[in-house]
Amino acid sequence: MILSNLTAPEVAERVGPSTVVVQPIGATEQHGPHLPLCADALVIEGVASRLEQVADIALLPTLAYGKSNEHEWCPGTIVLSTTTLIGVLTDIGRSVHRMGARTLVFLNGHGGNNAVLSTVARDLHVELGLFTYVVHPFLAYVGTSTIDPLDFHAGHSETSVVMHLAPHLVHPDRATANMPDAPGRHVGLEGTVDMGWTSREFGDGSGTIGDPTAAGEADGEKIMDQMVRYAADCITEIAAHASTR
Repeated sequence: MILSNLTAPEVAERVGPSTVVVQPIGATEQHGPHLPLCADALVIEGVASRLEQVADIALLPTLAYGKSNEHEWCPGTIVLSTTTLIGVLTDIGRSVHRMGARTLVFLNGHGGNNAVLSTVARDLHVELGLFTYVVHPFLAYVGTSTIDPLDFHAGHSETSVVMHLAPHLVHPDRATANMPDAPGRHVGLEGTVDMGWTSREFGDGSGTIGDPTAAGEADGEKIMDQMVRYAADCITEIAAHASTR
């Protein structure tokens, strides 16, 4: 069910301890010269709307802003600070708890949100006893592209999915590959050492990290299907896990 389409009495009647509430969260940020600012929000909303059709969930409206300060150098990027995002997500969790639900899932569409979501998930559980989980649908395709081995930001997969969802918002003629060299085994985008970085520090500084030049709508449809199946599998396990806690 889509929660925002219900009346308050309908929510009181239909939402209970066994309800799995899903909060999609994306971002509004640069995605190179060829993708729109809404790419992350667009993709995660696409996953969420399809997930609602195949899984027993209560779906909240997509949060289109996130922690995007790694892209704040670029015009159009909207940045929520760590403290602001923690506050917003915590208030959402408290609201879900007041509805009578016991399980909340953050469906994440932007890698920059990861650390904040993990922190909030634990804090909500400690504060409220709310069973809070974070699902990253993009894990369904990370590391699987043979065309774009980096495929990090606005690369082959992300560009293909946006082409599938909203082809009129994509500018393939502006897409260029940017494959920065990895500085070492441990230090770098895919290294084991966490570090502070901005998206213009890698390669040509365009904001693209990967190779979108061979992206296509057909690939995007396949990747979207992978993400929805992955998210649905996660929801099934989450519901079973929460019921035993």
